[in-house]
Amino acid sequence: MPGLPLLITLESDTASFRVLNRTVNGSALNFERDAITGNLKDTDTQSTWSVYGFCVDGALKGQRLQPIQAYQEFWHSWQSFHPGTIKAD
Repeated sequence: MPGLPLLITLESDTASFRVLNRTVNGSALNFERDAITGNLKDTDTQSTWSVYGFCVDGALKGQRLQPIQAYQEFWHSWQSFHPGTIKAD
């Protein structure tokens, strides 16, 4: 699904993660993480989301971000199969 806007959340163990489609009602939302609660807030509607992709408060309460199947890959392996990818620091 080229061009699909994704949200990737990383657990505190820094190994477990989730990948979610950040499109709701045809619009790609932008997110910030609350350092205190760990919840996510979309900067478009100021709605609050769990790291599991459920909107728990705000204008989009009750909505859910669709999970995307994903797996973890080592950078050197990924780069071998996708040489055009740029690593962000």
